[in-house]
Amino acid sequence: MADDNGENWQPPGFDKMLSSKPFRFLVGPEKKEYFVNEEAVRNLSDVFHPMLDGPCEEAKTRTAELDDVTIPSFVRLCEFAYNGNYTNPRPEKWGSRKRSPSRPADSSSAKRVRRAVAAASASPENPSPPASNSGESSSTELGTAPEGSSKPSGWAPHSTFSGPFSLYSACRNYENCESKKKKQPAKEHLPNPQITKDRYMIFMEFISMRMHWEEPSLPRDQRLEHVGPNHYWAPVFLAHAEMYRLGDKYDIQKLRDASRAKLHQALKFWLVCPERIGDLVELVHYLYDNTVPRDKMREMVYLYWSAVAEDIYTCPEVKAFMPCAQEFSSRLVEIFAAQMHKARTAS
Repeated sequence: MADDNGENWQPPGFDKMLSSKPFRFLVGPEKKEYFVNEEAVRNLSDVFHPMLDGPCEEAKTRTAELDDVTIPSFVRLCEFAYNGNYTNPRPEKWGSRKRSPSRPADSSSAKRVRRAVAAASASPENPSPPASNSGESSSTELGTAPEGSSKPSGWAPHSTFSGPFSLYSACRNYENCESKKKKQPAKEHLPNPQITKDRYMIFMEFISMRMHWEEPSLPRDQRLEHVGPNHYWAPVFLAHAEMYRLGDKYDIQKLRDASRAKLHQALKFWLVCPERIGDLVELVHYLYDNTVPRDKMREMVYLYWSAVAEDIYTCPEVKAFMPCAQEFSSRLVEIFAAQMHKARTAS
């Protein structure tokens, strides 16, 4: 971009940012080395000022260790420091990898649920795979697909499941059907919407949530509404949740707003289907372990869960999770009660 004098335009302070001295970070358990311009770090938050200018050891050695940050999350944090935004991760196809490197480590509660899900999935309809003769475990990670498999491990059809659908597509379908009925009320065989009016109102409560961040428009082929159900979404959900945690830890309000809006967008277009419920459970686990009650991100995801609860309650991942999260269950009841009150008031 050029200004009136034909010179290249730069963001305010960008020259100062690039000309500042590099600061060394050792990231993750592997302590991978990164160098970031100190002005970029300083502009992120006042929390970093003592580390850069104070009397502490980090300021003297110009080195800081970030053991609890994954490498992909740190790269996104640096991208946000320089550009004011970070690149959205893309969903992965089943079988593309056994574990995403961007995924935060499992919490103890998540491990308990994984064991419970494995036990719940071991039924006559879904027998557990035979043990390997080599002594190695033959089970695969919950929510991932074995190499070469077309469906994730532990997958089982759920007879009451009405998916796959996204909240966005279901609401668009409802609006289109209602519009056709108004234009041609006497015509027979008009299409029926996938959802009732009450569910439409619940879905729209989530979709219309106010965000304090406007995501730049993406090319059509990169938009999340064009991602099919044969993708693993947990790395996407957890990446945004991890960025929110970093924004909360280092008091970066813009990062909290951006990550919350990005996750909201991802959930709006995520296809709810029995094969992928584990992705949603992993997200709720991460927020349950890393945020406080009534936190904005946690409340947003709880509201989403309440919208799809009647479609996913039979899934073994959900059955195993609910007893492990008392606060989540009680808060969900409160949200359900509020939604029922709104539905009765509106009808």
